[in-house]
Amino acid sequence: MRKAKKQREPDWLDRILDELQARKEQGESPSLVYLLEALLNELMKRERKRFLEQHPQEKANGFYRRSLRLTMGELKLSVPRVRYGHTFRPSILPPPWKRADRDYEELLIAMLANGYSRAQMERALKSLGLPFSQEALQDALSLIQEKLSFYKTQPLKGDWFCVLIDGYRAKLRTEDGKLKEITLFVAVGIDLEGIKEILGFWIFPGKETKKAWAEVFQDLVNRGVKRVLVFVTDDFPGVEDLIGKLFPFADQKLPFCTYSAI
Repeated sequence: MRKAKKQREPDWLDRILDELQARKEQGESPSLVYLLEALLNELMKRERKRFLEQHPQEKANGFYRRSLRLTMGELKLSVPRVRYGHTFRPSILPPPWKRADRDYEELLIAMLANGYSRAQMERALKSLGLPFSQEALQDALSLIQEKLSFYKTQPLKGDWFCVLIDGYRAKLRTEDGKLKEITLFVAVGIDLEGIKEILGFWIFPGKETKKAWAEVFQDLVNRGVKRVLVFVTDDFPGVEDLIGKLFPFADQKLPFCTYSAI
């Protein structure tokens, strides 16, 4: 029986688990990285589309790869180009000679959490040297909220090879300069064919709690998730018990990984 099971497992299962395990052990938040990659790539494509509408003499010219190192992990972005390369550059990207700093990360988190007022957003963009117009800013915020709303409500498939969930603790600066704490949860699923998909996005005030984890798992169940082979989470107290209740065959095998029979 064990030999037959091993023969049915494609190599990509081990590769995915090894990569996720390594990233988690290095302190990265791969789920949040996947979400930011998806949103930034979509924002940049949307901005190029607007640019081409305003400059009909220009043409799209594919993409180039750029890595953006943040504290939560490395974003691998596909940056859109136009035919005459120096006439367009996505506004959301830091200057090529400048490393992303904590202020830039705080801006991205604020855009995800809808945690800044319009005036705060404009001040942050100006201080970072990101040349957003009023139109571009409104378009960016609308796109982000549209995508996040979809990730919160889309019906989900029942069976998944892997579900990776991160609880990312962050702080947002209020108008009066004080810091408020929030926790962002992101779930990414990998289906039985190896296709990656963002399953959900949740924001909770304050620190990470077992109650918040319970709401995340229950929401996935309510939207259709039934069977998962592997859960990859952090080691927050009580998470294993929650998985055991909602996915009764679950068994903790490795740090950060919980296995459940499909």
